[in-house]
Amino acid sequence: LRAGFIVGVLIDQSPRENGVPAKFFGKPCWCTAGPLLAALRARAPIHVLAMSRDSTGRYALEIFPEISMARSGDLRTDLINNSQRCQDAIEALVRRYPGQWLWLHRRWKARPELERRWRERTKPDASRRGNP
Repeated sequence: LRAGFIVGVLIDQSPRENGVPAKFFGKPCWCTAGPLLAALRARAPIHVLAMSRDSTGRYALEIFPEISMARSGDLRTDLINNSQRCQDAIEALVRRYPGQWLWLHRRWKARPELERRWRERTKPDASRRGNP
């Protein structure tokens, strides 16, 4: 990222590790933390991209404006707020093209291990350990 290369990541996937809590279509879910953490640390912009099919069957790649990132100085807060901004952007695309969203996994499934880790990391002494 710092060298100026573009990195693409699917962010509508339910993570196995290093998740951040958010809402997707109004329901609690977990978001992948890695891409957002890398972008925040590298000060790289985040853009949503979408491939949509028109009425003739041709595809168009759309690159949307940069998602504004909050930088409060508190990494945990920034991860939560910015993850939600990214999820909101993906949700808007799904609402725009609902028939073109191919999704083959359970987005809102329980993640007991992520929930346990998040509770541990949000304890008052966790901030002193430097855990997001």
